Amino acid sequence: MSYFVINKSEDLSGVIKVQGAKNLILPLMAAALLSEGITIFENCPDISDVRYTIKILEGFGCRVDFYDSTLSIDTRGFNPCNIGSKYSEKMRSSFLFMGALLSKCKTAKLSMPGGCNIGRRPIDIHLKAFREMGVKIAEDRDEIFADARYLRDAYIKLDFPSVGATENVILLAVKSNVHIVLDNIAREPEIKEMCNILNKMGAKICWESDSRIEIYGVDKLKPVRARVMGDRICAGTYITAVGLCGGDVIISGIDNNSLLGMSDIFLRMGIEITNNSKDSIRVRCNRRTTNLTSIHTEPFPGFPTDIQSPLMVLASVSMGTVRLTENLFENRFRIVNELNRMGADIKVENNVAIINGVDSLRGTDVRATELRGGAALVLAGMVANGVTRITGIQYIARGYENILNDLNKIGGKIVCHME
Repeated sequence: MSYFVINKSEDLSGVIKVQGAKNLILPLMAAALLSEGITIFENCPDISDVRYTIKILEGFGCRVDFYDSTLSIDTRGFNPCNIGSKYSEKMRSSFLFMGALLSKCKTAKLSMPGGCNIGRRPIDIHLKAFREMGVKIAEDRDEIFADARYLRDAYIKLDFPSVGATENVILLAVKSNVHIVLDNIAREPEIKEMCNILNKMGAKICWESDSRIEIYGVDKLKPVRARVMGDRICAGTYITAVGLCGGDVIISGIDNNSLLGMSDIFLRMGIEITNNSKDSIRVRCNRRTTNLTSIHTEPFPGFPTDIQSPLMVLASVSMGTVRLTENLFENRFRIVNELNRMGADIKVENNVAIINGVDSLRGTDVRATELRGGAALVLAGMVANGVTRITGIQYIARGYENILNDLNKIGGKIVCHME
């Protein structure tokens, strides 16, 4: 078993580079199935979700090489088969292969997707959109069967701007003989970049507005070489670290435009964020941060749910009281008990956490149970007096390539132990 031991850090400084975006590379790996040949993605993060997805691709007969942040996917050996539950149960993004497989093979069977236990993440929005396109779907408790041999043109308005459903419809439509109007789509930067890369592959995706696209199916997509944008959630995590510990840090591989929805909250709490160059920002904080009256998570360009847990740590030691409302996932408050054991003052009422800022946290033994909450506990350890020991760090590896090295580069005091 591996675990982190963390001592308090102060006055962070230096330069830190964010990894490639987890929420872009995973759908791109599914998209690679739609081309014939070798697709290459640069700046690919070495995270466990990527490693699991590589296993899925290899199960299809693809040859995958991953070295020095460059991922090469050769689809010429593709052999249709089912995604085994061993990997699909570990990560929700495995369901993105449904759209790609239906486009490529016209029929598909997948195990129910898994991932972090942060609450219900229903795939009903995906399935409803598929049905509106003419896909026939049968479900049982553990598997989903889909038949896309009789697709039709459709206008689809998603009930909710789901990232996964938006990606899945795009992956099905781009290489099918259909014209799809997709409305109320997710607007995250990763969605727009995914569409840009698919268009480079030969797709015809037209933006009608920020929330609506038209997809004209094509017969063939070609392999490309593309660079994965920086991970804005990783950047937000490291911005929070500066707010907690103080300091002056350059974060490269990201720009301020990608931080819409979170940068305004950080600025209003007292963290200074400025452009340092075209692809880097400068983050400074030299005083104790102040809580806002109310913060709530919402789809982009609102405050992202993936930064809610790190923000909860920041709010725990900021001046004043905040009502933090989680509107997307009901189990995003799973770290509350761990933070309260560290001396935080947090009360939960349904989907609202009422956080009263305290002067300091104290180090103790805590356990990570999901990705973003695990990263937040690392931040809590960096600001806590004494020593913090974190187990369950395998969850953190799902989305952070090397959070230990990254934070230690700017003054963190984190050591990984193995038993």
